[in-house]
Amino acid sequence: MFHLSAARRAQLSAGESLVGAMIGVGVFGLPFAFVRSGFFVGMTYLVVLGFVTMTLQMMMAEVALQTKGRHRIAGYVQHYFGRRWGFLSAFVTIAMAWGAIVAYVLVGSQFLHALLFPIIGGDVALYQAGFLVAGFLVALRGLKLVAKAEMYLVGALLVALVVIIVRGLFEIDTSKLVTQDGFDLFLPYGVVLFSLGGMTVIPEIKDMLGRYQSSMRVVIPWSVILVVILYGLFVTAVVGVTGGATTEAAIAGLGSVLGTWVLVVGSLFGFFAVITSFLIQAISVQDLLEYDYNFTRLFAWFATLSIPTIAMIAGARDFIEVMSFTGGVFGGLIGIIAVALYIRVRNRFCLKSNSCFSIPNWFCWLILVLFLLGAIIEIYFSFAR
Repeated sequence: MFHLSAARRAQLSAGESLVGAMIGVGVFGLPFAFVRSGFFVGMTYLVVLGFVTMTLQMMMAEVALQTKGRHRIAGYVQHYFGRRWGFLSAFVTIAMAWGAIVAYVLVGSQFLHALLFPIIGGDVALYQAGFLVAGFLVALRGLKLVAKAEMYLVGALLVALVVIIVRGLFEIDTSKLVTQDGFDLFLPYGVVLFSLGGMTVIPEIKDMLGRYQSSMRVVIPWSVILVVILYGLFVTAVVGVTGGATTEAAIAGLGSVLGTWVLVVGSLFGFFAVITSFLIQAISVQDLLEYDYNFTRLFAWFATLSIPTIAMIAGARDFIEVMSFTGGVFGGLIGIIAVALYIRVRNRFCLKSNSCFSIPNWFCWLILVLFLLGAIIEIYFSFAR
């Protein structure tokens, strides 16, 4: 019988957690964004930002390895830059979560509408309101089993994606991959960054690996590569089948071509993955406000609920636009924070050659400049669109 070593088991477990943290409903927005920009332009974004994401995660891994104790990203910032900057980074993290919550409500209501409209009818706006109210009522009480449920549901979502990929690859029309207009060249930037999220789980990966913590330098690259390949195959299968008719959440347009069962399976697993991710984001914001900043539980819940609700009332109703803005602005700012932390830790602790993951200064500054420009351009295009 084949037995894995303890180190290998730890690496596989950590890799599963990281892949599970990265793969989410953002994948359903990629095909539409790639159609709008041009398929090969979108693929270029995926490969380049996949490499950048891998680098950022390696940077955060080095920060976690070189810092004693357990911290969130805001905790690392406070430790190395002071309380004021720690508070600012906490706000960026919360804002990213608020944006993700809005995106989850929008795409989750689309999945719910696809499943229930043939039975009970109703406008998408009603499903959005119902999703938002029910989700926050559950989040008020907190869910201890949400994290475990997410692991299983992300696994189910992964199986659903593989099924869709395999089925779609048999129906691909390659001409649909090269006939897109390409009139929104910047759109995939924020959407891809949103879809490749997972930075916050890096400290947990360190804890999971225990005495094999140095394996983070192996686990992270392979996990990111796997996610990028999976995303690339999924987008190719969807765009190659539906082409210019690709819908925002991908599944509706795919179901109209491949059959109702694809619509049902994709929407069902997508919805459960969305509601679980929604609850985890909502509860994490509540916990941060309550335990780290000493707000009451009720106020923390109200703050978590109110901002996404106000954003939707103000007009945030486009799933792709919300993903693009959230990923491009707040995802980019989190990337800037990761680079700043890495530079501080490297200069303080990595004084010997080969003592830690080494990134040239010019590349660190290049990432900083690109993310800053990306955030500015994303803000401009969000209003221009």
